[in-house]
Amino acid sequence: MQCRVLLPLRDRSRFIAGYIAVALSITSVHAQTPTPPEGESVSVTLNAVTTSGIGEPVARAELVQAPEGLQIVIVGTRLPVGPHGFHVHETGNCGPKEKDGKLEAAGAAGGHYDPEQTGKHAGPDRGGHKGDLPLLNITKDGDQQRSAFVVRGLTLAEIRGRSLIIHAGGDTYSDEPPMGGGGARIACGVIP
Repeated sequence: MQCRVLLPLRDRSRFIAGYIAVALSITSVHAQTPTPPEGESVSVTLNAVTTSGIGEPVARAELVQAPEGLQIVIVGTRLPVGPHGFHVHETGNCGPKEKDGKLEAAGAAGGHYDPEQTGKHAGPDRGGHKGDLPLLNITKDGDQQRSAFVVRGLTLAEIRGRSLIIHAGGDTYSDEPPMGGGGARIACGVIP
């Protein structure tokens, strides 16, 4: 047996009109909700660096803020073949600077970005310097094997005004040899 409540016609019209108004307001709120904006992004030109100063562009890094972290895409490389250490450094200055009585290429960029002051070179997302980025491995045709990667826990906002550095050699992400053995700084770019 079905039980129905019958409303007088006038009340039924009000009920239906109210129901439609609520449904329309929900639909209009839903329609006005903005789609999330595309991630903030910047382009960083990395120039060759020597103890004499800053040279020609050798690569470009596209940095895009993604929900899972900072996406980095390296394009247009003119870097030497082989593995290269890649890091965010403290200061946005690619000029040479004296260190231990010798000029160092891009020495003005300071050390690796390490806001928690871990003092530990451990590799990306491993509890050490936040500035440790994945290794760049340049192949014989000037491309790199991994052209895009995401660094979890790193944001574009926190590294603006700092610098990106590419080192001459590979990186073991350990403190022995010092700073993982990446060697001299060969390319640098300031993050706008």
